[in-house]
Amino acid sequence: MSVAIDPLGQIFLGLILAATAGLRAWLPLLTLSLLAHTDAISLNPQLQWLDSPQALGILAIATILEIAADKIPALDNALDAFGLAIRPIAGAIAMSAAISFTDPIVAVVIGIAAGGTAAGIVEVGKGTTRLTCIIHEQPKQPVSLSKKGCEKSRNRCA
Repeated sequence: MSVAIDPLGQIFLGLILAATAGLRAWLPLLTLSLLAHTDAISLNPQLQWLDSPQALGILAIATILEIAADKIPALDNALDAFGLAIRPIAGAIAMSAAISFTDPIVAVVIGIAAGGTAAGIVEVGKGTTRLTCIIHEQPKQPVSLSKKGCEKSRNRCA
């Protein structure tokens, strides 16, 4: 038996999962699939496929692969490039699936508008942060918190 979530709760759940999709594309969809599979929530009727055992298995494998690829720099960069397109789509699906209080078509429109946007904003913020870190990366040197180490650091940067 699924737990009834009020409309505002469904919107917040959808937004949280959509924003999470901006960081990890498959994890929020896996979460929705697990929640639906255990009857913890009811999904938008048009996205009931997330409740299938096949979707659960595929999303679990995709999540594991995404997390593992994140640890390998070359794959991580490729994954981020791929993520620019896939993460907003995953966010839209997550938001749409979480909304079951209204007409399914309206839920999909809300999902695309709000969920895709939330995931896109998080994805762009993550990319901007990563780019800023790369541009401003200091040469690899041991960090010294002593007064003498700080003075050397100031002289080198001045």
